[in-house]
Amino acid sequence: MNLADVADWGLQTGLVVSLLIGLVLIIRRPFARYFGAGAAYALWLLPALRLFMPTLTVPFLRRPAAESLPPNNAAPQPSYTLPTNSFQEYFPNPNSSVDLAAQISAPSYWAAIAIIWLSVAIFWFGFQLVRQAVFMSHMRHTSMPVSDQLSKAIERASEISGMKKRPNIRLSGGVSGPMVTGLFRPLILLPQDFESRFNHDQQIFALVHEMSHVKRGDLWVALIVLGFRALFWPNPLVHYAAHKMRVDQEAACDAAVVARTGGGEAAHSYAQTLIHAAKTSTQSDQQSPLGLALYEPNSGKKFSKGDENDEMV
Repeated sequence: MNLADVADWGLQTGLVVSLLIGLVLIIRRPFARYFGAGAAYALWLLPALRLFMPTLTVPFLRRPAAESLPPNNAAPQPSYTLPTNSFQEYFPNPNSSVDLAAQISAPSYWAAIAIIWLSVAIFWFGFQLVRQAVFMSHMRHTSMPVSDQLSKAIERASEISGMKKRPNIRLSGGVSGPMVTGLFRPLILLPQDFESRFNHDQQIFALVHEMSHVKRGDLWVALIVLGFRALFWPNPLVHYAAHKMRVDQEAACDAAVVARTGGGEAAHSYAQTLIHAAKTSTQSDQQSPLGLALYEPNSGKKFSKGDENDEMV
């Protein structure tokens, strides 16, 4: 596959991916209503799976093949042969020169598109990974270990979430709310005032939420989404869909937490925890490209303006 073929694949696949994203955006809410948050979250596999399926050719985006170009000898050939020193040797057929230029310039044009597209994709993805590495290094050097009292809540949260190996959990002044980040060595970061801001039950719910992200593999999904956005960086619909996918990811994680904690009164207490986190968060922790926070201002979750006994709207 040459660069021209890569550009052709990108345009063809990009259009089909956009159509699939549009379909998911339309049906995700009713799908969640009837089949649950987890099923709606799974819908986002459709655009990703398209990358591994055979290419579907869209006629008006098809790259003209060399054999489809008009032949050089399209004009009827004379029944006699001109001498080798005829004027045609010095003045070639004008149509032939145009055809030759088309055959030379078309592949070059598509190859240039492929080079620009792949260069930006690699640069953008690499930049996000560098941001993530810098953030992780900074947090590992500036964060603090948790207290013995908080360790008890962590042990209880680990039991509820079913974590066999407890992830590293530290306190940091660089985050406004609980969040988890990191791939091979997940790191749960808690704000420095976590113990005073959240009561004991809320601490456990917040920790179970972040541990559930680790257990469900949501951090690896975040990496895949980052790569998907890099691959289709010129498409604004892909970046918009990534935000909506995060909303569905959080909803699926919330449903998993409620199922783990038993539902009923626990579900009400968990909703209070989310409301409290929303009201006390002052910023969005977007300095970590692979970070998953308990609450993000732009997550799509809306709460009433009453006290903490209010339910989620």
